[in-house]
Amino acid sequence: MQKARFRTDLINKKCYVIPLIAFLIPLIIRCAPELLNGPYIVGFDTMGFYVPNTLLWLQNGFELWGYLTFAPLFYTLLMSVVGAGIPIIIALKVLPPLFLGLLSLSIYFFARNGLGWSSHKSLMPALLGTIYFVALRISWDMLRNELGLIFLFVALTLLTKKTNDKKRNYLFLSLLSFAVVLSHQLTSVLLIGILAFTIVIGFFQRDLKKKYRFDCCYDTRSGSIFNSLLRRSGKFRIPKLLY
Repeated sequence: MQKARFRTDLINKKCYVIPLIAFLIPLIIRCAPELLNGPYIVGFDTMGFYVPNTLLWLQNGFELWGYLTFAPLFYTLLMSVVGAGIPIIIALKVLPPLFLGLLSLSIYFFARNGLGWSSHKSLMPALLGTIYFVALRISWDMLRNELGLIFLFVALTLLTKKTNDKKRNYLFLSLLSFAVVLSHQLTSVLLIGILAFTIVIGFFQRDLKKKYRFDCCYDTRSGSIFNSLLRRSGKFRIPKLLY
């Protein structure tokens, strides 16, 4: 009994340790350029767009429809932080490492829960997708893209995960899709393409099931065996993409 409890406690600790590693390693690596630059902000878009647009909208306000055309979720978050009294320079030095850690964590849970991989195997794409130099370059100043990718991977996790409560799953998927659209235009196009491909594949699988569904028939008198893919069930099963 003690050995079984020890193994259970060890497994439970691993369930928390590996996601924590997936979150902390990219965050720590991304903090390095921020610390090396001191009081200066990393990236071009941060000084070229995020700082002036945020300060301009905080001082002069904005029109709702014009504001929505910017995919304003990141600006809304940034203005909320700055409006709470935190200097915008500090906010733009803290948010990029935090976003990269959350992106790594979302990739980990997509591989772990969506694809059904093991914890150690799920850690590999999470780290590769965030500490690779291309991902690090995106994390410098393309924060809106990064925020959209975070919501995108969470949405993909819900899309591929098996669940009995489909209504609740579709509700969260709709909210996450809305967050992706409000984050960045490119990530919203990616999400729409993935959903369209998933729907087409779902109809294609359904048509194949109807076309190739037949029972196994064995005629003992003539000795003829009709072809069957699965004798026990007598049905042609295709892996489902939509659950």
